This record gives sequence, C-alpha cells and structure tokens, in this order.
Amino acid sequence: MPNMNGYEFCKMVKQQFETSHIPVVMLTANSTIEQQIEGLEKGADAYIAKPFDIELLDSTVKSVLNNREKIRERFAGGSKDEEFYNKFTKKDIEFINQLKLFIDNNIENYELNVQFISDHFAMSKSHLTRKTKALTGLTPNNLVKSVRLKKAYDLIKNEGLRVAEVAELTGFIDPNYFTVCFSKEFGKNPSKI
Repeated sequence: MPNMNGYEFCKMVKQQFETSHIPVVMLTANSTIEQQIEGLEKGADAYIAKPFDIELLDSTVKSVLNNREKIRERFAGGSKDEEFYNKFTKKDIEFINQLKLFIDNNIENYELNVQFISDHFAMSKSHLTRKTKALTGLTPNNLVKSVRLKKAYDLIKNEGLRVAEVAELTGFIDPNYFTVCFSKEFGKNPSKI
C-alpha cells in the first residue's frame, strides 16, 4: 500500500468516527505473534496470516459478521455488559449512548425523525442511517420507534396510564397507529397489558 501500511490503515479506519464501526479482517504475510498482536491492537477484528485457507477466511468473516449481529442486538436492547462494550470503539459507544439519550430526551417530540437527529449530530441523513444501522441493526427511525415503544410499555405497565396518554407521551400523533405498532412489537394490544 502506498503512503501507509496495513496497520496504519486499520488504525486510521478505527479512529475516525465515520468509519470506526466497519469490521476489519487483516489478511497479511506478516505472521509473527508480535505482528498479529500489533494488528489486533490497531483495532482489527481478526488477523489471518498468509498463506491462508479459504475456508478459514470464510469462517472468520462469518464469525465477525455474526458477532456484529449479536452486538447490534445487545445495543438495541441497551446492554451494559462490559465484555460487550469492549468489542466497539469508544467513539461508537459514545455515539450510540448520545443517540439514545437524545431520543429519550426528545421522546415526546412528534418531529423526532432522521432529519431532526442528523441536524442535532451535524451529519448527513445517509451517514447517520449507515452508522446507526451498522451499530444497532436498525435505521434511525426504527430505533426511535423501538425506544418509544419500550418506554410506552413501561408507562402502561408501571404507571397505569391510558393508551391515548401513553401514545402522546411517547411521540405518537395517532393513538390508532400507536396501538398497531405496539401490538406488532409486543404481540398484544396495549390495553391488555
């Protein structure tokens, strides 16, 4: 590679906010333990030395992607598990935590959508969507809906509020649409909780 080696490139990808969520598998002729450790310390998700077996590469890529899917599920669920958080860069964790806090703080706002969020974070809608989907498995709109519905479930179950009140408190304009979304998410009508 001109101008930089693979270790420097990996470090650059993992340090930049725009690309830190992208998984990296290093495939290199550098096969010493020290070089492998350096690659992993620079942020590589996996390290494979040449010559390599194509099945090993295939299994490694599948494993990295499978682990990312599990991580997305845990992010969407709001896990605080330390081992889980060690799998992401600090910037990605801060971004998701700030995003969820922003959603929580604006949950009643009917205008909470991709444009509203991207304006707040000073990023394009497409970049916000790519990064959010890569980290959580959900688009920003679906993440907002998921957070709203979880909050609604909590309000109905623990506060005993009426469905129309909860719909309004969680940013749903139409109580009927809220009921449809709630039923789809939790498998039961909100009035039956």
